[in-house]
Amino acid sequence: HYPLRRQRQMCIRDSINAEYGGNMERASTKALHFEVEAKCGKARTAKLTLPHLSFNTPIFMPVGTQGTVKGLTSGQLKEIDCPIILGNTYHLGHRPGADIVEELGGLHKFMNWNGNILTDSGGFQMVSLLKLAEITEIFKHIF
Repeated sequence: HYPLRRQRQMCIRDSINAEYGGNMERASTKALHFEVEAKCGKARTAKLTLPHLSFNTPIFMPVGTQGTVKGLTSGQLKEIDCPIILGNTYHLGHRPGADIVEELGGLHKFMNWNGNILTDSGGFQMVSLLKLAEITEIFKHIF
């Protein structure tokens, strides 16, 4: 499932680059719409529209690394009008695992969250934890 998600992300990025010449000041696809509203030097504010809702950037994103924000329930996050949570693909894949998340109806249902979820690639953890990995011929061919 993760390779398909990565492929979709790359397609979105490629379509933005093709359609807007890499100009991220105003970009739109079916999955997102991003438009810069104001600039001051290198700083900027923008509006980001995703399938679940729209919000202004910059924005504080609580971290729900393994599908939960420590110390807060999803209800409490809704009470404070939290529009987005940051997850980590590496940690979600490791624990609870893709099979469990899928069995429970996907990440939104697993988290009891109907807002936006931004997940990173988990590449940092993969590289930084490589010293703990057993390198085999199969592993070498993957990378």
